Amino acid sequence: MSIIKHVSDQILVKDFVQVDKLYITAYGQTFDRILVKSKDAVAVLVKNTESNTFYFVQQLRACKYTEQNPTTIEAVAGMLEKGEDIFETARRECLEEVGFRVRDLVYWGVTLSAPGIITEKMHFFYTEVTNQDRIASGGGLDEEHENIKVIELSEDEIWRRLKAAEWDDSKTVLLVQRYFLEKHVGV
Repeated sequence: MSIIKHVSDQILVKDFVQVDKLYITAYGQTFDRILVKSKDAVAVLVKNTESNTFYFVQQLRACKYTEQNPTTIEAVAGMLEKGEDIFETARRECLEEVGFRVRDLVYWGVTLSAPGIITEKMHFFYTEVTNQDRIASGGGLDEEHENIKVIELSEDEIWRRLKAAEWDDSKTVLLVQRYFLEKHVGV
């Protein structure tokens, strides 16, 4: 039996995402919450086994618009398109963002991105590539105004950034931590 007895909603925004105001009756009281309804997404940690480096993307993020540097350096990521499965999405995003054709993907699980406010589920992957797998320059899609800069970092650099708390993107933190747990490097 659900703890929620009743929900009514009011659509506030219907655009790239939908923003609803929910009126929830639970625990003997009624209260409201804002909920962002978003597509599910993937995040991929891409490692080149020949150079022992990792590929990340640097791009403008609207949530940092008031900061001197409104960009983040983060793992390859993107939203699922209608009818696309998570593996297809991960492969598509690797090609679009960092220019690598990806064959094998290791699935590292799923989490809710920000369960207090958003419906998005983030699926996590790890993949290894070689120089021969680079078939494009990456950089994202012009029509999505991504303007992505591809960043290549060594294993030592991603470990240093993790220890210094320099990653400002939670999906990237999770992927980097998982990599070091899996590889028992630096632990």
